[in-house]
Formats: sequence, C-alpha cells, structure tokens
Amino acid sequence: MPVNTVNGEISANELGITDVHEHILCNFLKDFKKPREVTKQILSEQKVSMEHLGILTINQFAIKDNLIFNDENLAERELMEFKKAGGKTIVDATPADTGRDPIALKRISNVLGINIIAATGFYRKRYHLKKVHSMSMEEISDWMIKEIEVGIDDTGIKAGIIGELGTSEEIDSDEEKVLKSAAKVNKKLGIPVMVHLEPWKRLALDVLKILSNNGANLEKVYLCHLDDNFYDYKYYTNILKTSAYIGFDTFGELATLDPVFRCPSDSERIELLLKLIEDGYGEKILLGCDVCRKRQLHKYGGWGYDHFLSNIIPVLRKKGMMEKEIQMLTIENPKNYLNVEKTA
Repeated sequence: MPVNTVNGEISANELGITDVHEHILCNFLKDFKKPREVTKQILSEQKVSMEHLGILTINQFAIKDNLIFNDENLAERELMEFKKAGGKTIVDATPADTGRDPIALKRISNVLGINIIAATGFYRKRYHLKKVHSMSMEEISDWMIKEIEVGIDDTGIKAGIIGELGTSEEIDSDEEKVLKSAAKVNKKLGIPVMVHLEPWKRLALDVLKILSNNGANLEKVYLCHLDDNFYDYKYYTNILKTSAYIGFDTFGELATLDPVFRCPSDSERIELLLKLIEDGYGEKILLGCDVCRKRQLHKYGGWGYDHFLSNIIPVLRKKGMMEKEIQMLTIENPKNYLNVEKTA
C-alpha cells in the first residue's frame, strides 16, 4: 500500500533508511516563559550562536530564537548531512499548530532528493489552534481525513501520518478529544498515529487505552520519547505487549544536572535499546533525534539530523549488533509502521 509524501504517494518499499521523528520547520515559542531577571530577559532576546551552546544545553528555553526553525536554506544544509549519512526518508512530525509548512517541505524534498512525510493533527493543549476547543470529534476527524486524502489547505500536499499529537502532564479534555478523533481516522484509513508523551509522566498506557477504545489499531501507534528522562523496564514491556511502537527518538538530547527532569545519556539509551532487542522487542522500536531546537543543529554545535546514523549506529555495530538488526531498526520497522493498511 502507498505512503503519502510531500511529493505524492510512494510504495513503503521505497522508503529506505527512515528517521521517524524530526522537525524541519517549526515554532515552539509557546514553551518559552519570560524570565524575571532583567539580564536573563536580555539574553532571551538574542539570536542563537555557538557561544550559547552551554547555556542552551542546561536550559533550552533560555533564548526564544532557539525554539524556531524558519530558515529553509539552513534546513536544506542540515538535512543534507542526513542524506550523506544514508538517510532516504524523514518524518516531519510538525502538525498545523507548531508551524508546519508543507510547500516549503516539498521544495526541500525536491532540492535534496529525499522523501519527506508531512503530518496532520494537533499538538499539546497550549499549542492548539483556537478552533479545536469548539470542534467536535467528527469535525476533527473530517479535518484530518481531508488533509490525508485531499491535501493540506489548498496545496494538494497530503499528510502521511497523524501526529505529533500532544499530551500534557495530565491528559487535557481537548487532547483526549483529538486522540479519539485520530483513533477513528486510523480505524477508517489505516494511517499511523504518533503521540508525544511528557517524558517525566507515565501516561503511555492511558493514551493507548483511549486510542484502543476508539477503534485504533495499536500496531499503527507510536509513542514518542520513551528514551527520555527515566527508565522503568516493566513500563516499557507493558507498552510493547500492546503491539504499539515505542520511540527511541531523542538521541543526542544531553544529560543535564536537573535532579527531577533528568535526561539520560546516549550510552544509557544504547544499553536499554540493546536489552530490549535481546529480549525480543526489537521489531517495535523506532529511531529518531527529535531535532526541534537550534542548539541541536550542526551550525550551532549540535549533532544534527544525522546523529543516529552517523554516531549511534556505528556504536551499535561495535557492541555487536548484527546488520539484520540495524536494517530492522532503520528500514523494516519504519516501513511496517508507515505502510498504510486499512482496518475497516
């Protein structure tokens, strides 16, 4: 069955090495909170440069400019590194309310010769478009279906995935409504769903219950950021037993000094990934870097979109991972997840 890309339908077999979770052009300014201290206010208004790397590693919200990707030429240069590392397809997990730009995505896809998959849906409550609160589930479902089958706005560019749907520290009623709507679209069209989870909250099973109760095929559901902040092996396996995918999609996110919102190192991510594969869960893991801050880009001292291909995969090989397992993680799992299979 076909997969919608910004340049039209392709076979899932044409996806090749795929990164399932990135942001190419986006705006996450609603995560910014103005500091009280005047010196920090001055800092917050500066443009990101290499000298800010240390500050932004500790506090990614210290500078507003860090939260916006609006430079198409820079996006092309950064994504070229992904292509040079062997990447062929990238999922832009940017829904309508976080700055999605399908026409620009199509231009970038054409320039670089890579597949880009655009998304439909709504992110966390604080980002929701004003109309979401008053929309019914049916209206949200119909809106998603239109973006998938006809195109986004009047562009003719079709979304190929539902997401990145958002959940907050607790699942808001409007977030739940969006999840239910997405479940109904998944049931009708077979389009895969991805859901953002707050890394320090354990809401995965609640999300899966909402989706399942509303008809979603959990084999087409991917829960984001399960490699961030904490490790509870039983929590992981309980999710995996439902047939949903889990995302190791924050590779490159650095360990911090925060004792509450602790971020693990890539070495820790790798060790857990290897254990899950050893225990037979490898077919349900998806990889990415969730690049959505300027500090993550090569230009500003970050590791870029190619990080898991250029740096993580070589480490996995050194630790004894077989080539068939690497192909499973980079090609087969994304293909199986993104391949559209109608369930009704």
